[in-house]
Amino acid sequence: MPSKAVQTINRTMECPICSDFFDDSVHTPRLLRCGHTCCELCLNHVIKDSQIACPTCRDITVASSASALSKNFTVLEFIANSKASDMPAPKTPLSTNCSEHPDEKVIRYCIEDAIAVCAECILLHKGHKLVKLDDPSKTYTVLELRFQVKELLNRVHEMTAITQVKRLEMQQKHESIMSGFNKEIERIDSNFARIYEKLEERKNDLKGKIAEEMKEEEGKVAQEQQEIDSHLDQLTEYSQKLEGMTDSKDLLVSGQLTQSITAVKRDVHSLLTTSQRINLLDACSVFSTKTLFNSKPLEHEISRYGVITMGDDISNPAIFLFGTQNMILKYSLSQQRWAQVQILESNGYEFKNFASIVALPNSILITGGTKSNEIYEFKEGKIYKRCNMIHIRSSHNAIYFKGVVYCIGGYNGNSWHDKCEKVSITTFNSVPIANLNYRRCAFSSCVSGNLIYVFGGYDGTRYLDNIERYHVELDKWEVLPCVLHKPLQNTGAACYSDGKMMVAGGYNEKGTLSVVRSLDLETLEWTTLPNMTHTRYLMNKFHYCGGAVYAIGGSAQGQNIEYFSVSESRWVSLKSYKEFTEDTMYKWAAVITHDTAAS
Repeated sequence: MPSKAVQTINRTMECPICSDFFDDSVHTPRLLRCGHTCCELCLNHVIKDSQIACPTCRDITVASSASALSKNFTVLEFIANSKASDMPAPKTPLSTNCSEHPDEKVIRYCIEDAIAVCAECILLHKGHKLVKLDDPSKTYTVLELRFQVKELLNRVHEMTAITQVKRLEMQQKHESIMSGFNKEIERIDSNFARIYEKLEERKNDLKGKIAEEMKEEEGKVAQEQQEIDSHLDQLTEYSQKLEGMTDSKDLLVSGQLTQSITAVKRDVHSLLTTSQRINLLDACSVFSTKTLFNSKPLEHEISRYGVITMGDDISNPAIFLFGTQNMILKYSLSQQRWAQVQILESNGYEFKNFASIVALPNSILITGGTKSNEIYEFKEGKIYKRCNMIHIRSSHNAIYFKGVVYCIGGYNGNSWHDKCEKVSITTFNSVPIANLNYRRCAFSSCVSGNLIYVFGGYDGTRYLDNIERYHVELDKWEVLPCVLHKPLQNTGAACYSDGKMMVAGGYNEKGTLSVVRSLDLETLEWTTLPNMTHTRYLMNKFHYCGGAVYAIGGSAQGQNIEYFSVSESRWVSLKSYKEFTEDTMYKWAAVITHDTAAS
């Protein structure tokens, strides 16, 4: 009877369900997730809803079919070796006489050929592994031990392969981490390079401004200096004339000295008047003290020019909302308090539905609205008319970038725009720029680097899922190969990190959404972020500031705003504005900018 070791080996070669020996055809050994092995035939009978319950430990393995599971190559190798007579596992006791030479006793067992041999047969098995047979029954023990060694060797090979795979995974993970690290370093270098470039540009701008003022002042000084030099020449001339008169004998003889002195007196009196005026000149008054050599105004200019316009750099930030009720609301982010902003002078302006507003360095610009192409500036409580856009625009987007406001798309009351224009904030002149590739209104837009991005919208017949970006330097719109997760209008878009754009909310035929997604502008791949707590229309009401993205109004579920903490990856609700208005702010526009009242 075989020993317990042989019985154990035999059981490992059998399927625990049908008890048939494994083979490389019908009863192919298949590995379950738990590590146990069953034959493919039985697994096909017990699989249910793509799930297999292990008959040994009841652990669940998910698979579409038994053939989708990995084969147990250790068992298959064992079977192959057994067929090659490497592991004969004889079932009957060995004979003491040689099968080839019946009169001879067997004295050795050939492992390779799995046969007992006598002394005469040994020469025929030269080079083979021969086991001495003091007792033929001991051959079973030798074979059992050899089976165990082979099984242990196979296990070591398996562990080696698994370890090598794990080593490769760790190496790949390390390479991935290093790649991410290098990208972050490059991103930091790139970001600071842009900041240095901007500061250098503003430094040169300020130096140029002062140089122009210095040139103007030098002109004044040169004029005064020329007059002084001319006066000195005249004084020298009359000094010489008077000295000549005192030395002239002709004048003493001729009696003309009195007449000559009288004439010179008149000229000297005129020179005296000029001298008195020149002597009253103050050298310090020649230069303007408003900008040059005056520390306070110059410090103000430097601080204004030195500010990089980014959400993290706004001091005393506040949300300003312009509504359809001739109302401006303000939410102080530092004080977490709502207030209504007093309009000191409206100068005839009436708030329009679906206008777009942008924050300038020291004011807020209001563009368009229903049936309007007008541009107004809100500054220090007063509203001023600045200019007209080329086209009537509502449900459009206005973007401020490097001293220029870009007015994009929109609706003019009859048709949907693909037309765009830009307005200088110094001259307030509007000129056309390249058209969009798609007509659109009620979309979202944002700036990243030197590019302006627009997302989705409505073209008069359908909701859009496409994305375009505008190359400012090339005056060219480009359609991106990626799209929104579904066609949408009235989304919000904000650049919340270098090369990362967040798009949230919006509306289509299925209703208003609370979905939030992030677009990597380098890979153009989307990532899902936590949903907002409310569904929202967010066109012109979605902005980044100080490590958070603010979703402002636009919800039918209450008068509220909320922000997404980038570091914590969660949404936080803020105080309601219900005490001022119960409007959903669907038609309002909002910006985040410096709160001058808190300075």
